[in-house]
Amino acid sequence: MPEPWYNQNFRHLGEINPALLRRTVMLRPVQMISGGSLGDAAAFLGIVSDSRNGSVYAAAGAVHSWARRSPDPQAFNDSVLRVLNTIEAAPNKVNFQRRRSGLRRWSLDQDTWNSMVAELPPTPGPVQPDLGDRKRQTASVLVSAQVT
Repeated sequence: MPEPWYNQNFRHLGEINPALLRRTVMLRPVQMISGGSLGDAAAFLGIVSDSRNGSVYAAAGAVHSWARRSPDPQAFNDSVLRVLNTIEAAPNKVNFQRRRSGLRRWSLDQDTWNSMVAELPPTPGPVQPDLGDRKRQTASVLVSAQVT
């Protein structure tokens, strides 16, 4: 969920792990439309490979418990609906399932990585960072996470 959506719709509701909240909020509409579980929604979007993945339920359970304990339990659902309305009103909708699927096997190619590394300023001192294939893979994961 984009930071402005989170700030506008959820930050005022109280303390909860933003990563858990964001994941639950983005799964909830898929669950509402499909009628399945949050695990099914996560599998549909490509967040997990198996709809029985317990971490999805744990995250959602923590968020739903937090919402029920809040002074206004309906505020969470109202905020989810506001996000849905924002998505529905957007002129250019993003197909997150297709984006995740397209990025699943994507990584920075070696030539791109080499050109990026070549543009880095020199590191002072005798100890130089290892900018080999593991760093390329890590950078690829970070880019993919930011895009999705």
